[in-house]
Amino acid sequence: MKRMAMLLFLLGLLPPAQDARAQRVSALQVGSYLPGVINVRDWAQPPAGFFFLDYNIGVYTGAFVDRNGDEVERLEIDLSPIDPDLGSVVLDVDVGGNGYANLPAFVWASKFKLLGARYVAVANLVFASANYRYNLNLPDSDIGVGAQGSLGGFADAAFTPVGLSWAFDGKVDLTFLYTLYVPTGRYEAGADDNIGAGLWTHQFQLPFYAYALNQATALTVIPTLELNSRVRDSDFRPGTRFTLEYGISQYFTDWLELQLLNGHNWQVGEDSGVDQWWDGSVLDTKDRKSVFSAGLGLWPWSERLYISFKYNFDYGVRQNFKADYFLVNLMFITNLLTE
Repeated sequence: MKRMAMLLFLLGLLPPAQDARAQRVSALQVGSYLPGVINVRDWAQPPAGFFFLDYNIGVYTGAFVDRNGDEVERLEIDLSPIDPDLGSVVLDVDVGGNGYANLPAFVWASKFKLLGARYVAVANLVFASANYRYNLNLPDSDIGVGAQGSLGGFADAAFTPVGLSWAFDGKVDLTFLYTLYVPTGRYEAGADDNIGAGLWTHQFQLPFYAYALNQATALTVIPTLELNSRVRDSDFRPGTRFTLEYGISQYFTDWLELQLLNGHNWQVGEDSGVDQWWDGSVLDTKDRKSVFSAGLGLWPWSERLYISFKYNFDYGVRQNFKADYFLVNLMFITNLLTE
């Protein structure tokens, strides 16, 4: 009973303790780029013109995975530093959430060539909403603490001012993309309703495509590197991230496509800055995860409107939430500024 009373006292301190941590940054930074969202052929060389893309992502998560790859179902809290007679207390953990993100993108591909490549520019906005919950309870008891809520708003925007795409005799495409993530989303250090990450991210991609069967079959490999700035109002910089995606797109008719994509996302660089309040030698916050994506692509309006339906799931997760995703992606060819 003494241990239980002390635990409840400590849990009762959680809400006011938020003020004391108001300037602290999160130890879990999962990056700006989400593998598996794009369609397999999205970064092949486009024809000249103006395009509108719209990515719609529904996500559900019911588990957080620790650095050993185990879902966190219980936490053990050692109270002995407070009182040697208290020992440890075990808490059941229940976390979950669902959300939706809409990512409209405006793409322009030039008529002219630059260094033998077609120039591409992209502006990408993001609106996101989410519902969340967490509960920490003593086993077989209603005694504990928890919270639930929802949030929404415009998240960080992304702009690709430099895109160069080369095509080689219909057999190979190669594209270079530089994307800048701008911290337009709501962010405040220590807040629990942040929509943005509170930092700038420089992203470099080099999608490669190889074709067969008169381009009905496309194989792709897409490496992505993310370099982060310091988090707003802090002296903390999240480590560099690297993503590798590879997949296949197969057209069976002019209007029906099957696409499969696998992606791996890692934090490869160390976090840095004086506001890194955790001990990196004790708390390994380098997360990683893999995602598998399968989908169908359709052309209900030939050469004008493309729609894909995809299901993604996470695996190989470390220090991150494990999630399932349902996506509906659209592309509309405006026939503006075409050759």
